[in-house]
Amino acid sequence: MNSHKNAKLAARGREEMVRRLGAKSVAAVAADYGLSTRTVRKWKHRYAVGGVESLAGASSRPKRCRCSLTKADMARIHELRKGRKTGDEIALLLGLCRSTVFRALRKLGLSRLASLEPKTAVHRYEWDSPGDMLHVGHKAPWQD
Repeated sequence: MNSHKNAKLAARGREEMVRRLGAKSVAAVAADYGLSTRTVRKWKHRYAVGGVESLAGASSRPKRCRCSLTKADMARIHELRKGRKTGDEIALLLGLCRSTVFRALRKLGLSRLASLEPKTAVHRYEWDSPGDMLHVGHKAPWQD
């Protein structure tokens, strides 16, 4: 959590709030802090379970992703894409979410069907020596 150390609901403020619960009711402490009784009870419970360390703000990021693809899924998506299937068709065939399939295609570098085509080599002229293409202009006698 990105709050400064003296914020009302930073870890220090929550610790003070829980300490006040020893002398006051939950409703009184909630009114003092301008919080709901549910929030005060939540922090009281977290303190009871984990102590002072549990009062620090935790990340809201999920611990794991339920829809992470296995290597077999990625290989299957790759094979279907090589068969020129669209992302929506692949999602229907494999029973996966569209966004998951499109994320996998982007990771594989196959988000566009054009990326399946081999790139043609650029044809460049090569000369034996550096001055072969040098063009020296000259004026015609009548252009003086």
